[in-house]
Amino acid sequence: MKRKLLALLSLVLIVCFLAACTSPVAPDPNQPTEESGTTGSADGGGNTSDTEANPDAKLISGFSDDGSYARSLNVYDSFEYDISNDGIKDKIVLYTDARKDQNGGWTFSDKGQVFALVAQVGASSYALFDKRFVSEGNVSYNLFKAKDETVHILVTCREGSQIEINDFVYAAKGNAFNKTPVYFSDSIDSIHAA
Repeated sequence: MKRKLLALLSLVLIVCFLAACTSPVAPDPNQPTEESGTTGSADGGGNTSDTEANPDAKLISGFSDDGSYARSLNVYDSFEYDISNDGIKDKIVLYTDARKDQNGGWTFSDKGQVFALVAQVGASSYALFDKRFVSEGNVSYNLFKAKDETVHILVTCREGSQIEINDFVYAAKGNAFNKTPVYFSDSIDSIHAA
């Protein structure tokens, strides 16, 4: 029941988000990364970017990964899709420090585990969920394409009585992801999750 409720909540949030969603404009490449807000229009004209329209939005810049970022973690899920709309498949990988048992099933600790979610676009990697311990919870993502053909990665972190959902959209012009908070609560009473 708890998983079904969480899945239903996620679906409702996706639908609400898509209903209010407008096509994002690529960020200004001269803007600082991981910062709230912007200093100018991404297109040089009168249009505003998502980060201007939403002061909570942030830019996530890429980094070069030689494999050391998630070296101590295991691949929990990996999926290839053309996130950047350039005709080349990119990769999104969810890592965890949980281990598989002798039957191939995952063994998760009731206390929690480390998770990381990385999008690999071309030669750059982007930490959509930076590597950290998640107590009594998990991290999941939904990859979907909106009606306007924009690819979204919706990342959900459930931790104890807290839930956080963020939307990530790749902006090729800025070579970064726009991160927009969708939902946050630190006082949920989760009944069931699936």
